[in-house]
Amino acid sequence: MSDQNRPTSAKTSSRESSRKQSSPLAESNSGVAVSHLSLFSVSTDALLAEIDAAENRLSSGLVDLENAASVAGIDVADASVGPFLDLLEAELDRVAGCIASQSESVESAARALLTSTDCTLPDSSAVAASSTRSLSRRRSSVMSGTNTENPTEYFAQEALKFRGKTSDLVSMSLSLNYFARKTAAEFRSIAREADNHIGTSCSQIAHRKLTSSMWSSFSLGGNIIALLSDVYCNIRAIEMGGSKKSAGEKWVAPANFERLTKKYWVKEEKLIEVMFASVAEVPLLVYGRSGRITPKDGELIKASQCGRDRLWDSLATPVNSVYFDNESMSLYSERIKRSEGAQLLRVRWYGGERPQGNEVLFLELKTHHEKWVNTKSVKQRVSICEKDMRAMFDKSKLGQEWTREHTENIVLRADPSIRGEKLNDAVNLLLECRHLVVKLRLRPCVRTKYLRVAFQSSESNSLRLTIDRDITMIDERGAPSDSWCLPDDSTINATSQVARAPCAVFEVKLSGSDDPPFIQDLERRSVIIDGHKFSKFLTGGAAFNKEKVPKLPYWATFGAFKPMFDKNKQLSSKAVLSNEKGGSIREVRMQRANLGVSLRESVAATRAEESGFEDELDAEAQTAS
Repeated sequence: MSDQNRPTSAKTSSRESSRKQSSPLAESNSGVAVSHLSLFSVSTDALLAEIDAAENRLSSGLVDLENAASVAGIDVADASVGPFLDLLEAELDRVAGCIASQSESVESAARALLTSTDCTLPDSSAVAASSTRSLSRRRSSVMSGTNTENPTEYFAQEALKFRGKTSDLVSMSLSLNYFARKTAAEFRSIAREADNHIGTSCSQIAHRKLTSSMWSSFSLGGNIIALLSDVYCNIRAIEMGGSKKSAGEKWVAPANFERLTKKYWVKEEKLIEVMFASVAEVPLLVYGRSGRITPKDGELIKASQCGRDRLWDSLATPVNSVYFDNESMSLYSERIKRSEGAQLLRVRWYGGERPQGNEVLFLELKTHHEKWVNTKSVKQRVSICEKDMRAMFDKSKLGQEWTREHTENIVLRADPSIRGEKLNDAVNLLLECRHLVVKLRLRPCVRTKYLRVAFQSSESNSLRLTIDRDITMIDERGAPSDSWCLPDDSTINATSQVARAPCAVFEVKLSGSDDPPFIQDLERRSVIIDGHKFSKFLTGGAAFNKEKVPKLPYWATFGAFKPMFDKNKQLSSKAVLSNEKGGSIREVRMQRANLGVSLRESVAATRAEESGFEDELDAEAQTAS
């Protein structure tokens, strides 16, 4: 029997059986049906059959008669695997097109739902548009058949209807998200089979295709989140009787905020569920903006058509912070012990470019208070110009005393509008920060960079939800003596001076003490994992100063986090510069990273082993453990 006509070998059968048994994402973790997407699934059997055919051709040295003419003068191996490569690329393009089509359908449904909710608001400006007027007339016609003497009942019914439709949209989005991830995993599995058995480089081809904006955009669902934020705002207004409040002033972070903060770790593929749950509770909040997120009428660009994720590419805020400590890591030592009054000093700015000269930064002082003090932990912030930050940390000027008048001028230079008690508080805070810098001889310690999406009502600070992605940390210990941070053109080592967090961080800030029910549900379903007292400062400070800190944070022993604390073994591909040996800070790019190991398993195993740390956890954390 010839090689080409032989039955499937035992090797092939066992390979296929193994592949099916270990196929990733065997079950949907979103709990939603994906049967309507089965028609778009990968032609796995055809691809595997073509791998077998290519392997046979390679082993026999034979090629199809129709390809014989083109093989002359060409490597037979190239001709043998060519049909498989063509089929794989065609399948990748076909499935990507199907995902794009389904994505557009979901976004169109979300835009239509937003228009419908606009029309249900009597005071909505959308009613002025001609297309919306007709819908408004239809709404009036519908109302004529209802109890118009009881508009509250009408609005309650409309809100209930819209919530049902929104729930359907969320289910559709989760289904498509799951399908996209499942399909990407299938393609990667097939590419590995080809590389192992016919010597191709298909894993590289698949990776390049599957990390393109089309696939990554849908895996996060950011375009739908932006639309649903406005939909939910309208629904909440309808539930209040159809009266929509004005957008008011742009949201600005409060100077002082007493809060209870809880942090959770989130794997990349779980982010979409967290975002859907969050936007259903509080609206998307974009720093420096107010009001509606989605442009009116025809101005909306279909983000999926241009391969962009509108939320993460346009609406997420780059957040940069530099944390300060001294040579002996005094602030770190008190912070990790959670001593009463332990403080943390950092400077923060928003956006990609570091402020210069008269541009404004935010100097923040966080103070921890124990429960027995009966005082909540507090974060205070004061605005300061970049040039004044330089003077504040210039070693040659640490002996100079700052008078109250001098400090007030610094505050007013950054914020000329501040007056009265707020000005007095800002001056006191800046003097306290300056005293801390001089007393402890603080220097730049670690920088963090990440993308942040926030959910919060612009009218209240009672509940604030944030998701931080692509968390990258940079060693700041080499900063010049007359500066508060490394210059942007500094050369740093990608392996030893850059660390990358293995997952996103979901932060819940409450003015009260009880977790909202939706947070409890996310934790119960293992969508979020308790990151009790997780700290970016402690993580970065320990990662770059292992020889100086008294102890590492407990998560340093988790399998997912270990590479951050072993700089000799950390690969530059985790979070890195433009070349492996080094590059400038502005070249640090934030790349997607897979969690790699189960955080929940790692947390459970480590907490069982680290009995000594249990004494330092509060009662709530011990109960959660």
